[in-house]
Amino acid sequence: MNSKMALYVLTHGVGLIALALLTHRVAPEMARVTLITGLAGGGFCALWGVFGLLGHRRRVGAVLTLIPVSLVLLTQAVSGWMERGAGKSESLFAPSLMTVMLVTSVGVLTYVLHAGENSPDTHGAKTSGPQPKSK
Repeated sequence: MNSKMALYVLTHGVGLIALALLTHRVAPEMARVTLITGLAGGGFCALWGVFGLLGHRRRVGAVLTLIPVSLVLLTQAVSGWMERGAGKSESLFAPSLMTVMLVTSVGVLTYVLHAGENSPDTHGAKTSGPQPKSK
């Protein structure tokens, strides 16, 4: 994990905590699981981001945190939208926040899995063979 990726994971963790608290404040009866997931997952993401900024280069901790967080947020977002469609006159704000949490978690997971594989920050200045001469 390079420093840019670590900063993204740290920022996502803090944002996940903030969105979980906001979602629970808006709809406490619907967002209890979202609160727990956001606090735990956001805390671990923040921890992995700090470790990455301190020089820890492995991404496995962030990946193993973001996969279950994304799955739980998927179930919460779907159930939030399904409850909304069941004739209740609640606001769309809580399911929308859950959806934002889900989309950002999947986005950060995708970034952590695929980005930085060929960047100079992760592999150094490796060259394969002689360099062509410039004219």
